[in-house]
Amino acid sequence: MCERLRDEDLSELFSKKTGLQIDPYFSGTKTAWLLDNVDGARDLAGRGELAFGAADSWLVWNLTGGRLHVSDISNASRTLLFNIHELDWDDELLSILDIPRNILPQVVPSSGVPAQSFSGCAMDWVSSSQHLISNRWPRRLAIPPAFTSFLRSRAWERRIAMPMRRER
Repeated sequence: MCERLRDEDLSELFSKKTGLQIDPYFSGTKTAWLLDNVDGARDLAGRGELAFGAADSWLVWNLTGGRLHVSDISNASRTLLFNIHELDWDDELLSILDIPRNILPQVVPSSGVPAQSFSGCAMDWVSSSQHLISNRWPRRLAIPPAFTSFLRSRAWERRIAMPMRRER
């Protein structure tokens, strides 16, 4: 598929809009392939029963019980579908790849709170690594069963700053 897009002289268009080169590493072409080659996938997408996203959107979807289908801008911009100048999914690129917009997650700021799913918990995502962080200690945090293998660490500490003592 990538070779076909390059043969159709679309490299410059994709590069200008996304900042990326046409490459199978990026998930846009993989999504197009899945829609074309997995039986029933395109029908499911047409009925709104299929969702596309990176690991961050999958985690948020599961942590919110399917209430939110979101991705942060850094993950969206690595799909070959996101226009980095307009800060939105690019309709022209979606059309070229025949990917329906309705399967894509809503793009949200990386510093937002859409992943806050239970008191004191937040999702932190950095490129391909996601972290569930909490500051619920000493109280125990109720982690959903699907996420019991997550590593745990403290999210932050809040102290009143004490003046530094100068040595004389």
